[in-house]
Amino acid sequence: MYAAFDMNETMLSLAPVKTMWDRHIPGAHREWFARLLHLSLVANETDAYVDFTSLGGSALRYVCEANGYEHPDRALDDLKHAMAGLTAHPDVRAGLEMLRDSGWTMVTLTNSTSTTAVSSLATAGLDGLFDQVLTVEAVAKYKPDPAPYQMAAAFLGKPVDEIWMVASHDWDLAGARRAGMRTAYVRRDGLPWASIYEPPDVAVDDFVELADRLAVGQ
Repeated sequence: MYAAFDMNETMLSLAPVKTMWDRHIPGAHREWFARLLHLSLVANETDAYVDFTSLGGSALRYVCEANGYEHPDRALDDLKHAMAGLTAHPDVRAGLEMLRDSGWTMVTLTNSTSTTAVSSLATAGLDGLFDQVLTVEAVAKYKPDPAPYQMAAAFLGKPVDEIWMVASHDWDLAGARRAGMRTAYVRRDGLPWASIYEPPDVAVDDFVELADRLAVGQ
């Protein structure tokens, strides 16, 4: 019983990031995240890996300029502060503890840097619940490229089709499925699942439901 977990939005609430953007460019948090994802995909395709923190800063400056906002440095300072203080969704710890107590081996699999991932887990009170903190830094490719999912399987020493990928992003799970993983979708913020992707193996509203569903699935 093995699972890899995305972090941002899936386990950690990005509400402080939305609040931060609303202070500078109201409603721009989704535009920023979309630009961040765009930059990560281009980095994959051009074999030009740049760490996620740097990509986030570049995406912020792009959004500020595109919207005619003249204080990008101030916005970047606020973004760093917001990201450093992310808290876990209220359901996450209980669900993770249920899985751990049931004998699951659990790792993170995040696009964030290793330093950021370790710090974020500690801040959110989730450190100690995972067997390993895995990030894409090890392979210099961002999800949804196959390399991060294959890296997780190699670390766990299991066939990729025996590992669950848990995420709140359909594109992440599309990549995981392409790599051969089983997929669990955690609905966050009411975002729909894109119809172009094959449906996930499991779709839940929170981590407690996730733990219940995975227990039944085993």
